[in-house]
Amino acid sequence: MNDQKFSTAFSKMPKQKSNFPNAVAARTVMEQDYDFIISDDIPAKVITIESIVSYTFHISRENDPVENSDSFENLIVLIDSLETAKAYILKYNMLSESVYVSQHDSYTIDAETELTPINFNDTQARISYISSDGCTVMTLMCPYGDHPHPAGGGCLEEDRGDLYWSSDSSNCRGGGGGSSGSTGNPGSMPGNGDSNSGTSGGGNSNGGSGSGAGSPLVTAPVGLDGQASNNNCKDLQDKTKFTEYKDKMDELKQKAATQGVESGYITYSGDPKFSQEYQGDQDEEDGSMMKFPLDTSRNDQTGFIHCHLDDPNKKNFAVFSLTDLDGFAQIIQNSTAPVSSYTLMVTSAKGTFALKITNKNQFIAMVNALNNNWDISERAFKNWYVKKEESTDKQIEGFLKFFRQNTNQAIKNPGFEFFSCDNNFQNWTKHELDNNNVKKTKKC
Repeated sequence: MNDQKFSTAFSKMPKQKSNFPNAVAARTVMEQDYDFIISDDIPAKVITIESIVSYTFHISRENDPVENSDSFENLIVLIDSLETAKAYILKYNMLSESVYVSQHDSYTIDAETELTPINFNDTQARISYISSDGCTVMTLMCPYGDHPHPAGGGCLEEDRGDLYWSSDSSNCRGGGGGSSGSTGNPGSMPGNGDSNSGTSGGGNSNGGSGSGAGSPLVTAPVGLDGQASNNNCKDLQDKTKFTEYKDKMDELKQKAATQGVESGYITYSGDPKFSQEYQGDQDEEDGSMMKFPLDTSRNDQTGFIHCHLDDPNKKNFAVFSLTDLDGFAQIIQNSTAPVSSYTLMVTSAKGTFALKITNKNQFIAMVNALNNNWDISERAFKNWYVKKEESTDKQIEGFLKFFRQNTNQAIKNPGFEFFSCDNNFQNWTKHELDNNNVKKTKKC
């Protein structure tokens, strides 16, 4: 994080002794002693209120599967005007599935919390001991009809004046249980929650400034989009456990080996779940491409499933083509089905893959950006990133890098997650790039 105040205070936290050439690479004592890893690919959230700056990081546990978690954890570091730091682990146990609010690019949260103070017996580090007095969790909220939610970038950028604090004192000894609703002045903008912000804001801290006992934990949850990943895993598993869905995928895999053109079905959230079968056309490279008509009789489209061809002379990708993404966007653009249900799948002898939408607006914007420079995008995709003659692993990596390394911000933030499945349509794996653009996987 490029924040001098945070860097100064955080550097005082002792590092694990190790043989790493760069001390920054070493895990902090808190990571070592409390057995977690600070996620380096999810931006922190920063809130300034009076003299306290709150930094909230997403953390993970080694070998935690992505799919079985109904919870996520944050590291909260509070730094006062003297650059003294306090640290806590805040665990959110989800009571219901988050709802994505596309207008605000945010997720609702319904969760119980568990608070663990992090203690340091190191006077030189100037880390205050945490007592149970500093236990109230303050979350910055954004009202939106029936879906009030932790304030995200959309709400903060609007300068809307109606953000409020929600307090949870269930972790205090002798305190009340659950959320106590809004506190503070709803008319004040309480600081900026951007990942690199240090702007001071107003609002009532409900506990004063400084690092004394009784100061609330000011935070905004980081990782609700990660919960979307968990939900995406579950949705894919549920789909391929559904007999009709699995049968359709089996059928498409067989047709990939026997047909000269692609086949596919539009999928729906209501009944019937599948359209009639559609077949594709030859493309200009002696391959095959899938085209679907726009179905205006329904508004519950969730995407489509289709096959690429096994015939090496047809020059099909193992992974999705840009044409696949364009067709996917057209199908879901006016759909009112839940965003969590939007799914694009392809299967062939080279593998079975799925895209799950995490942000519909970003995905549509990404496809629009591709269409604005389609010829250039297609050439870069086919000639530099995803070469049809390369291995499946290379194509997966190239597919992810095409978006990550794109200079167009709309394309760089495509609003989807990428998954692969085994030959039996049972075990799903998420693929993504780390900060060094190295592909990593997480099993569902």
